[in-house]
Amino acid sequence: MSLLQEILSSEQVHDPDGNVHRLHSHTGAAQCAFLRSLIERNDARRCLEVGLAYGISALAICGAISGRDDRVYYSIDPMQEFWKNIGTENLKRAGYWEFVKFFPNYSDEVLPFLWKDGVEIDFAYIDSTKVFDQLCVDVHFCTKILRVGGVLVLDDVGYPGIRKLARLMTQQPHWKMIDSYEPGRMSPKRSMLARAVSVVPFRDELIAPEFQDIQRENRLHAQAIAF
Repeated sequence: MSLLQEILSSEQVHDPDGNVHRLHSHTGAAQCAFLRSLIERNDARRCLEVGLAYGISALAICGAISGRDDRVYYSIDPMQEFWKNIGTENLKRAGYWEFVKFFPNYSDEVLPFLWKDGVEIDFAYIDSTKVFDQLCVDVHFCTKILRVGGVLVLDDVGYPGIRKLARLMTQQPHWKMIDSYEPGRMSPKRSMLARAVSVVPFRDELIAPEFQDIQRENRLHAQAIAF
């Protein structure tokens, strides 16, 4: 059994001193599988995560790239002491620390540094603050270091600020929504409207674009969205 499976099964984590803590506020098993599938589908090797906490999603990401030659995992979390340094401890316990680059600083300090240092990544997972303007900065600099064709995942899209950012990203020519985790279910009325819109003749001329892609709007109510 892997450390990730052990933690999720026991719902407990251990700090560096061996003290036991209840697992909470973490990325669940199904969402971890979603992240791994994105990494595998896109052959990602150089991954970055903003927010570490107990390191659950980090274990999933590192597990997905651990067998690759040029693997590297950039972790940004200024709050590890608040989380009893359990996230970094779990990465060490799992044997991933050799390819981890950990930054105990805020993302608006680290991401510009990585960009100026010429870092290029294949995959980014943003799971930290829920503040719109801070997340805009994170996405801006992740865009600069993410390779063309790379994947960026926003978590907690249910928060108004994050959903607003996700909606803005769908309107940018350089971003495309490719997948979502736990998409909100379409109501019967919305589903009927979506089908009706799809068969309207000359819909591009008659119907405003924002009303055409109802499926896209529905996916904006997911837990996490991949671009």
